[in-house]
Order: sequence, then structure tokens, then C-alpha cells
Amino acid sequence: LTYKSMAGRVADVLLYLQNEVYESDSFVLNLTRQDLADLAAMTKESFIRSLKELKDSGIINIVKAEVKILNQNALIKISNS
Repeated sequence: LTYKSMAGRVADVLLYLQNEVYESDSFVLNLTRQDLADLAAMTKESFIRSLKELKDSGIINIVKAEVKILNQNALIKISNS
């Protein structure tokens, strides 16, 4: 995990939550941003910045605590890079 890019780590966390925890493309996060950053082995600030980049790219949408995966293939590609 520590050899991945920051965007790849965030993508991994989102894909894990989508596929293993919520089993849905849309889910409400019950975790804090710090908890999510800890899952990705990142600082909270870096995690939030990477999350915003994914949102700005149109790969995900976030409204308050609800996350919707808009482009799973792009997220998988980022995760694998």
C-alpha cells in the first residue's frame, strides 16, 4: 500500500467500501475523514485533497457524507496505477 500513489490509495479505499462493505455504487459514509485517511495510510489533508481531485474529475460525487461512484472503471485504473 505504501508504494501506491495517493490517488491510488484513495481509490482502493473507495473500491473496498463499494465492493466489500456497502455492496453498492452509492453509500453514506459512517466514518470520519480521519478514519478514511487512516485506512489509506495517509494524512487527513492529503486524503481530502485526493478525494476532491476525484470529485473534480467526475469519477465520484460527494454530497455531505454520501458518496456515489460515477466511473468505476476509472477508479479501478487509478487503483492499479
